[in-house]
Formats: sequence, C-alpha cells, structure tokens
Amino acid sequence: MPSPFKFRIDLKRLILLLSIFIAIITFINTIYASYNVQREIIINDTLESNRVYAAKLAYSTEQFLLSSQQQLAYSAKTLQDKMDDDAVLTAETERLLMQNNNFNSVFVVRNDGTMLSFHPTSIPLKGVKIRSAGSIEAIELKKPIISDPYVSSVNNYVIVQSYPIFSADKRYLGYVGGSFYLEKENILNSILGEHYHRDSSYLYVVDKHKRLIYHPNRVGEIITNNSVIDTVIKSKSGADRVVNSKGVDMLAGYAYIPISGWGVVAQKPVSITLAELNSQIKKVIINTVPLAILTLIFIWFCTYLISQPLGKLASAVEDLDSHFINDRIRSIRSWYFEADRIKQALLSGMNLVNQRINKLNLDSLTDPMTKLYNRRGLKVMITELQKNHKSFSIIAIDIDHFKRINDNFGHDMGDKVIQLVAKLMTDSFRGADVLCRAGGEEFLMLLPETDLKAAAFLAERLRANTELSEMPDNVHNITISLGLSFWSVDSEATIEESLSLADKALYSAKNQGRNRVVVADNLTN
Repeated sequence: MPSPFKFRIDLKRLILLLSIFIAIITFINTIYASYNVQREIIINDTLESNRVYAAKLAYSTEQFLLSSQQQLAYSAKTLQDKMDDDAVLTAETERLLMQNNNFNSVFVVRNDGTMLSFHPTSIPLKGVKIRSAGSIEAIELKKPIISDPYVSSVNNYVIVQSYPIFSADKRYLGYVGGSFYLEKENILNSILGEHYHRDSSYLYVVDKHKRLIYHPNRVGEIITNNSVIDTVIKSKSGADRVVNSKGVDMLAGYAYIPISGWGVVAQKPVSITLAELNSQIKKVIINTVPLAILTLIFIWFCTYLISQPLGKLASAVEDLDSHFINDRIRSIRSWYFEADRIKQALLSGMNLVNQRINKLNLDSLTDPMTKLYNRRGLKVMITELQKNHKSFSIIAIDIDHFKRINDNFGHDMGDKVIQLVAKLMTDSFRGADVLCRAGGEEFLMLLPETDLKAAAFLAERLRANTELSEMPDNVHNITISLGLSFWSVDSEATIEESLSLADKALYSAKNQGRNRVVVADNLTN
C-alpha cells in the first residue's frame, strides 16, 4: 500500500514550475547580460576618452614648457655679456615677465646664488643670496631644468623653470628663471584647469616624486598608493581602472610629459560613470513587469492544456508495440517518472537499430579488402561533390600485368598487391580526395579543387612510389598505369563523359607500354 505521506509532484505542477523557472532565469540572464555589455562599453569609452584628454593636456603642457624654455634661452643669450649691467638685467626680467605672462615671477641669479634682478619689484629680493632647492639645483646642474616643487623664500609654493647663462668663452655666469606659483593663477594653471570638472571628471598632475603639483584641492600632497601614478611616472601613457588614495573607484587616463617628468591624470568616478546605466536598467525592469505578468498567465494556461495529453501518454506508453508514440516520446523531457521509463527503453532500442543501420550503410559503400570506396560509394561522393559545386580531377589506375601475378603467385598474393597499392594511394593523397576500388585491379580517384597539372604531378609521384615499393615475397616490383581527365562545374561535359575520358587515357597509357601517366588533354583523335 503506498504511503499516504509520500509526496509526488504531478505533471501539471512540474511543467508550471519549470516554465516559471526558465522564464525568470531567462529574464535575469537577459538583463544581466545586457547590463554587463553596456557597462563594459561605457567603461571602455570613458577610459579611452580620459586617455585622449590626458594626452591632449600633456601635449599642450609640453608645448607651453618648451615655449617658456625658448624664451628663457633667448634671455640667457641676451644677458651673457650684460651680467654687470643692472639696467639691462632689470629691463630684460621686466620684459620677460610682461611679454606673455607665462610666469608669476622672473629673475636672474648669479653663479654664487645672489639675486641680481627680480620682477615683480614689489618683492624685495634683489641682492639677496638665494638658497632655495630650485636655485641650488640650477647652479649645480648648469643646464635647463624644471625644479621639483618647493616653498620659496617668500612662502610661495613654486616650481622654477631656469636656463643657464654662459659667457662667450663658456664660463658659467648664473641662470635666468621664471617661477610658477602652484597655488595662484598663471597660464600653466589655466591650461590644466580649462576643462576642470568636466561631467564630474577632474584632472591632476604629479611630479616624478608622486607629489601633486596640480589638483583641485590637494596640491603638495604625496600619493604613495595609486597604481596609475606609479605607472605614469615611469614614462608610460595609457588608461586603467584604479582605486585612488581616498578609496574611490576611478576610471583614469594618463599621459607622461617628457620635458618635466610630470604625469597628467584625467579621471572620473566609476559610480558617476555608471549612474545613468543603472537608472536605465531600473526603468527597463519596471517597464517589463506588466509583460512578465502576462507571460506568467500564458504559461499557466499552456500548462493546463499540456498536462492532460501528457498524463494520458504516461499510462499509454507501456504498450511498446504502438506505432504512434515515437514522435511524442522524443519531445518529452526525461525528468518525469513515466517519461523516463518509456524514453530510456525506446531510445535504447532506437540507438541499437541506428548503429546497425549505419554499419550496414558503411559496409555497402566500401570495399572490404582495401577499405576504399566501392562503386556505390563513388556514386555517393560524386553526388556530394556536385551538390557542393566542386570541380575535380579524375585519375583512373590499373595494376600492370596483374593477371600474371594471379597466375604465377596465386590469388592470395594478388590480394596483397591490391592492398599494397591501396595503402600507397591512401598515404599519397589528402583526406578530402575520394579513393575508390572500381573492381579487380582497377582503381579510381577524384581530387576536388585540383587542376590537371597538379593531378598529373600527384599521379606521377604515385606511379614512381609504386614502382620503387618492395613487393611481398618473391613478387618483383610492380607498376601501374594512370589516365587523367578533369570535370568542371562550368563544363558542358557530363561526369560520365569525364570518367570515360580518364578510362581512355588509361588504355592509352597501357598501349604506350604501361608504367606511365597519360592526361586526356594530351590524347589526339
């Protein structure tokens, strides 16, 4: 007696639950896949946009610094024999400062560090011995430099660009320089800040020591835990996703400035980048709810319709002699108890029958001795080549003096010779070529997409290999004769006519003394 407490899910509930599960999984997968694809596109586009933006700003900054260096170089040449002329020094520093307002201040410093001239004159530094990091570096290196940021003698956070002054006899006299106040307005800040806060993006610049020399509010801070900064100061440019020193997930593009060793980084928070996408996905989900409800109602209705015929089928399939259940059983999923019993029994029998039919079909198409196609198999392959619109060369082969081998050594030896020739054919040609034993000692080959010239070369190679091959027992080396023709999909000739031409070429080869290759095109009427 069946236990009253044993739960057994019925077919109707199973179909309903399965359909709902599939619908939900499909919906979730569609939304998830769509979100991921759009997310990757937006992230990649933002990374590329930031990379291009950073590269553009880096190029503009590079050009600005080169221009400033050229101006300083001009002044250095002007002052090379005027270092003792106070009026000239004053006029030149004033001119350089007022020329295009590149610098916040301009100055000339002697080789002992003494300030010879300084503009603006509102800062009284003339005659003062300068011991700042930038001045010491310029005097020691005696070459054009852009200093690291430092606090000047008047408490400005500055970067100094300087150019050495040499006399006509190459003596180092000092340098002319200009300063950029990092925390005040100047052209450099204008270049970097022109597009600041572009759609929640922002830009910053670091020097080779990872110090921020331009930032909306963190100038002077050294950043030690940012992979993008670590990369850009190694003279590299590109784009990457990075969590910045404040723990914010960013999409950053970066570019290196060779003249100064600085790195420009343009970045945008990932959360801001994806905010619009998240909003759109929510709208999609909300707009899909009505359709989802209609879909569930439709699934319930279909479940009701399907359950009755499947229930009847479950009790009817015990009759394996029925001729009407094969198509239905193939459509039943095997997780049902009743369906699984019938499906396994029927599919097992069907598989066995199919295997036997396939074996019989293969046996009917191949020659048992050589495993090559027989004439029936040849017809099947010709039909396949025609269906695929493929032209092919035809090689007809006959073993020379085969009757003599049978008469002198017996039919068993003749069979071995046939098998050996078949093996030589198999080893010498491609897997796509059709190899056939036409009967007795005659063979036929179809070479798809192979012209007569190439086929003749392959035929000659097979002929030579056969002649040089060692024969079994006391049989002397055998030879073969080969006749070639070609059938094209564009030809007016039929395949039968092309096969006949190959046969004629074969007989011509035999008439000419055997052990040779004759091409049908070379036959004369």
